[in-house]
Amino acid sequence: MTLWHAVAVRGTLVVSVVGVLAMTSLACNGESPSSQTETAPSSSALTPDAPLDTASSNTSSTNATRTSTPAAEVRPLQVLPFGAQSEEVSLRVMAFNVESVVGAESSGDVTLTYDLDLGFDPAGRSGTVIVPKSTSDGQLAIEVGCVLEGCLDFVPVNDFRQTSITVTARRTAEALTVGAHDAPFALQFDDGSEVAFDVVVWVEPGPSAEISDAVIATTGAPKLVQTVFTEGAFAYHAISAFGSIWVLNRSSGTVSRIDETSGELQATIRVREATASGTLNRLTASSDAVYVTAKPAVRIDPDTNEASEIVGEVAAAAIIADPDTVWAGGFRGPIVRIDANMTVTEVGPTGNWVDLAISNGLVWAVEQTSGGGRLIAFDGATGEIRHDTVVAEGVNGFAVRLVADETSVVVGIDTSGGGGRTGQLLILDPASGAVTDTVTLDTRPEGIVLTPKHIWTSGAVHDRTTLDIEQTDHLGFTIARGTDGSIWGTGGIPSSHTNESVVNRYAPGDLAG
Repeated sequence: MTLWHAVAVRGTLVVSVVGVLAMTSLACNGESPSSQTETAPSSSALTPDAPLDTASSNTSSTNATRTSTPAAEVRPLQVLPFGAQSEEVSLRVMAFNVESVVGAESSGDVTLTYDLDLGFDPAGRSGTVIVPKSTSDGQLAIEVGCVLEGCLDFVPVNDFRQTSITVTARRTAEALTVGAHDAPFALQFDDGSEVAFDVVVWVEPGPSAEISDAVIATTGAPKLVQTVFTEGAFAYHAISAFGSIWVLNRSSGTVSRIDETSGELQATIRVREATASGTLNRLTASSDAVYVTAKPAVRIDPDTNEASEIVGEVAAAAIIADPDTVWAGGFRGPIVRIDANMTVTEVGPTGNWVDLAISNGLVWAVEQTSGGGRLIAFDGATGEIRHDTVVAEGVNGFAVRLVADETSVVVGIDTSGGGGRTGQLLILDPASGAVTDTVTLDTRPEGIVLTPKHIWTSGAVHDRTTLDIEQTDHLGFTIARGTDGSIWGTGGIPSSHTNESVVNRYAPGDLAG
């Protein structure tokens, strides 16, 4: 099975290309761009120098071509969100989109087309984009077309220029090998100077059951091991249940189901059609179903992947379940309990509830308030409140996330007034409801995963005992943990041209457990 994809913008691995400033001193977590892209994947499933058997691949299958299995040595290039700055030019890789993958099985030919949006500051100079005829190794021919006429030429407009080009990579007569294939582009200015950047196309096989073994065997720092494309925009929340990773694509109103062993995209489930209203905000799972927040919820049968509405009056934004019961709460509404017969009963107080969790037999709920946030714990059957705590007070922010286990309750707070630039973790004792520790973060903790030894967030991994940072890396907008210990991070493709998101799978390495 053949797959083309690429490494790209901060926190996302995307199908197609990665923009690199090859002639600048851009540092990516202390490494140069070339140091992160020159190492080919290596595992029992990937041999960097082995030709691909494309004749046996089904290149006409959209799902098959949008799931990849890179091995543990591959890392995403960390490019600043608004571009990599140099003295000469600011290059901004804004979007990646696989428009078509078309193959003739008789010849094994594969053609990949994608959009590449570039933004650059020509510092008052005019110029053009120089396009290579092929990748440096000659294995892929490169062709470029214009989304708008004249896209390869630029003139300064308010000291900034943005252009969109359509790049096609096509097999040549050369044997195609697994790994990275760089195509050397450049921005050539009218004064004769140039700034180079690479478009790197990765060629990799499809999903494999061996990847879970690689996750368990990986040592050292956490490593990216797989990228899966989902058919839905704004991958907002993810959970592990029933042998799958379930990803809520908030903007498109779908849930993607991914086999958590092989990484195969198993299904795309339309949930917006199953509900008349409500916020598609969170996922949870009981012993027999997956639930999505709605009014109050949509139930997904894991045996059939069919979605059905649970009718109630609360438009829920938060939801949690134990094996038999579901609780849901929303903005300006009470918390309700949904029993095994799908009966909806009001059980908790009215509030602006954004997340729910369960710890030590109590249901915990966090709400956003004008002063920051409020955290309560109540008896899930009677509604009796056992703990009531003010959180996020005076930090110019509000609560965004809540997770818990039998040891700790953890509240994630955006401390940048909603901008997502800084964050905070409040760690509470579930027995007393008291705050025991506070951790300052460099980013909003939209994703939080608790393991016995670590606290994983969207941007860092902390030792659970000392709270020291053990790894700093942008794993995704939100994160989930698979049964093999994989950390799955979601990311969107910020383009108006695409209805896809990416889910990146990381082996925890020495941070397992």
